[in-house]
Amino acid sequence: MSQTVYVMNEDTRYFSIKYEDGGVAAKKAELEGQWLHFNRLDPTTGQTLHIWYRPTNRKQEVQVDRLMPQDAAPGRYKVEAFIPGQHATTRKAIFTVANSFRKENGVDKYEDTVVVVDMFDKFDVWVPLGEYDLDPKTNPLSGRVRQYDITMEDPPVAMAFGPIRLVPVLQLPAGAAKFDAPIGT
Repeated sequence: MSQTVYVMNEDTRYFSIKYEDGGVAAKKAELEGQWLHFNRLDPTTGQTLHIWYRPTNRKQEVQVDRLMPQDAAPGRYKVEAFIPGQHATTRKAIFTVANSFRKENGVDKYEDTVVVVDMFDKFDVWVPLGEYDLDPKTNPLSGRVRQYDITMEDPPVAMAFGPIRLVPVLQLPAGAAKFDAPIGT
């Protein structure tokens, strides 16, 4: 069985930020200056996680991508985002997960599944973004999780950008029972 894959914010090979700044250096500096950081303990692993956060925005100006490492085993994964117990007050964090890669008429196609997460009532938990068949060896975008800073909340609230994890899902052989037998049998 494959290993759980973690994509941490400090890993610049798999974590990137794109700013919608129109090529204006002052705008980019303003957007970069809105980031704040803190550390949070993951209660499931005991690992210290580095969390980024910023105010939400009424127009999309920032997108954060986390890529699945290309050496990760192909298979079915449950994709999850860590939501910390502080600085995560938005009710409408928008994520997309790139999946279902295929060729149609010689053109690469894929789905970008949209998931909206209410961070407000979460406290140091991994929130599922769905289960997907992923293979980063065949397409480097497979399993990419993108998060946007946009919400329609007014006034702006805080949005956390924590790590992502991809947990392998056990695949049962064809015809295998998909339930537990009753006790005593």
